[in-house]
Amino acid sequence: MVITEVPVLSENGVEGPGLKDFSRAMAIPNEADMVLLLYRKEDTTDVIEDLGLTIAKNKRGELGEIPMKRNNYTGEYFFCEK
Repeated sequence: MVITEVPVLSENGVEGPGLKDFSRAMAIPNEADMVLLLYRKEDTTDVIEDLGLTIAKNKRGELGEIPMKRNNYTGEYFFCEK
């Protein structure tokens, strides 16, 4: 498992990053069995922040989007109902 923070602005015309945004570092998505992309939906200083978790590659399952929230005071992450 590799966890990394990559400062990428989405260039694919949709909300959040995608695998095409990693054109300079394609070895990571090409070699991985699963690629998860966690991103902020808006740049905010609120206590509770809206996030998105994109399952961009999954050799053993489904792809999709999981809505999440983060408490900026405690650092806790929460899954949300769709």
